[in-house]
Amino acid sequence: MQVLISDLLDFSRVGRVHHELHRVDLSAVLRQTLSSLSLSIEESGASITQEPLPSLVSDPTQMGMLWQNLIGNAVKFRHPGRPPATHISAAQDGDLWQFTVTDNGIGKGPEYADKVFVIFQRLHTKDAYDGSGIGLAMCKKIVEFHGGTISVDPDSTDGARITFTLAGEPPKVTEPSTMPEATRAGTWFPEG
Repeated sequence: MQVLISDLLDFSRVGRVHHELHRVDLSAVLRQTLSSLSLSIEESGASITQEPLPSLVSDPTQMGMLWQNLIGNAVKFRHPGRPPATHISAAQDGDLWQFTVTDNGIGKGPEYADKVFVIFQRLHTKDAYDGSGIGLAMCKKIVEFHGGTISVDPDSTDGARITFTLAGEPPKVTEPSTMPEATRAGTWFPEG
């Protein structure tokens, strides 16, 4: 229950509570993430390869959470007959960067392409795979906060391939108004 509460708090903070955005070396963030996941990577015999990754203006904590969820899922949802292998690539496409995380795990059928990014939507029972059902929903929220999109490649048949985009600089965030919604709509009147 404590893990679920912690995951929900992290999820709720994405886009609302963030540190000052600055240029972040995504390769360095990935190295830190791999270090924090080293025990599960070593126990599973996983191999993680990557192409050069860019530096982008972003929140380094959220980028770490993004890598942790994507790599953690690739290791967790491994195919029983082979050691997990994951490859990460990035290519610039105009103002956006296109990232691909490809693994050789159990994959996700095309019918689940949208469902996997919905909070608490699990494709497997907790007996088969542990987790809170928040990881990919958090990835989606982080990517969208940073001006991008995320999806499952439905054509990937030998594992899962998740693609996402990130802007070189995320869109400007405007602070939400502290006025009640009805006031902003012009329909709220103070009592008195």
